[in-house]
Amino acid sequence: MVDVSLQLSANLLIAKIVGHLLRSGAPVPDHLKSLLGQKAGEQWTPYPEALVPTPNRAPEDFWIAMDPMAPMIQKGWLGEDHPFNERDREKLLSRIFEETKEGDPGFFVSLISLLIDLDKVELANLGAIREKLDAALSHPGAKAEESFAMMADLFAQVCGRTADSEGFEKWIRETSKESVRQWPHGRVTLTDEKESGRVLTALLNAVYVFAKCGDRDLCERIRIITSCFRTVVEIWPASLVAVIGCLEGMSRELGVDVSRFDILPTLLELRGR
Repeated sequence: MVDVSLQLSANLLIAKIVGHLLRSGAPVPDHLKSLLGQKAGEQWTPYPEALVPTPNRAPEDFWIAMDPMAPMIQKGWLGEDHPFNERDREKLLSRIFEETKEGDPGFFVSLISLLIDLDKVELANLGAIREKLDAALSHPGAKAEESFAMMADLFAQVCGRTADSEGFEKWIRETSKESVRQWPHGRVTLTDEKESGRVLTALLNAVYVFAKCGDRDLCERIRIITSCFRTVVEIWPASLVAVIGCLEGMSRELGVDVSRFDILPTLLELRGR
């Protein structure tokens, strides 16, 4: 239990406890309910942090793995027309599509990121999510949005689930080209609070996310990371120092026996530039 619970946010853990109390027929103090949501007009609505998916490690029949919203809905905490009343994953996804049909793509991305576990979405629905992500990422001001990193991570997950290496690598190249046009001078660092630094951080993190998807072995994941990092540097030279720093961190963490095949040769190549 400790291993799983440490992966949960405070709000989600409280939601799990409240859900367990409700299933057991125990009374729930008002202050716990107020920690999980608030009144919106006449309706109580939960905070998004209480709705996020549970880590996969939890056994399905264990209380901490169960959906905490189900007993809250059963007890009438949410009104009949509340959008979060739908807890079936695919139906909830359809509801999100319907609710955000005419809205900002960034809002759609935020809801998907918070409420839907992409690893469990049917492949048939990933294409529709990809279309929304393409629209969000191609928007002229996308990189300036605070949700850009979230968009990039979701895009990487969708590409990983659908084994679309070509599409992901194309996005890496295009984003790097746009970035070098927008910030042609100066060095970009991952600690930089400027937009260029945030974009580079999102770009490199998306590479990690993509490499992690699927059943690839460690060596294949590393090959994907070093290849994509090399592409970023070739197109956006200002990222060189930041990329070297990332690879050095990987090398220290993985050790020489693993790093000597792809990470160290890539480091030697980049340091020679």
